[in-house]
Amino acid sequence: MTLNLEAGMPDVAQALARIDIKVSEARQQGISLIRVIHGYGSSGVGGRIKKALPQHLADLQRRRVIRGYVHGEQYAISTRQGDRLLSKYRPLKETLPADRRNPGITFIEL
Repeated sequence: MTLNLEAGMPDVAQALARIDIKVSEARQQGISLIRVIHGYGSSGVGGRIKKALPQHLADLQRRRVIRGYVHGEQYAISTRQGDRLLSKYRPLKETLPADRRNPGITFIEL
């Protein structure tokens, strides 16, 4: 499942609310991994969602709403986190070339 937070240009509060909704939907559908596209402020402006996301996801993990998360920068075959995701979720290999070490994405495990 992919959640594109860049669509509609939400502010931080709206983006985090959309994540919460998508996590709930994914859980109800039996989906165990969400690929979140949040961008990284490459235009020199923005990146606020990317900055707010780690704290929000850490809170969800502490409350056991999610199992964990992997930032795009850590997503590669050569990293422990990336290798674990690729081993557990084989279909990710199809998008690996575009997603590898991509600072504009984050994976959320349910």
